[in-house]
Amino acid sequence: MPFGSSGDVNPFVGMGRELKRWGHEAVVIMNPHFEKMIRGAGVEFAPMGSVKDYERVTMDPDMWDAKKSIAVFIRVSLAQVPD
Repeated sequence: MPFGSSGDVNPFVGMGRELKRWGHEAVVIMNPHFEKMIRGAGVEFAPMGSVKDYERVTMDPDMWDAKKSIAVFIRVSLAQVPD
């Protein structure tokens, strides 16, 4: 379950592909913003959050501030944990 941009997701897609090649099941849990990329690589996908959530976070100026980004990351992450 990666968080972040394509650069954060790509290694998980590669691991998922390799696990499948070895006969294992692999599912990448990620924001639907990345669904096409993940499924396009032949890896199973499970959604977490919404595309609007992803857009809201990437447009938050605090996400790009080195001192504030971890607070944004934690807030968004905790909001997506099921009760």
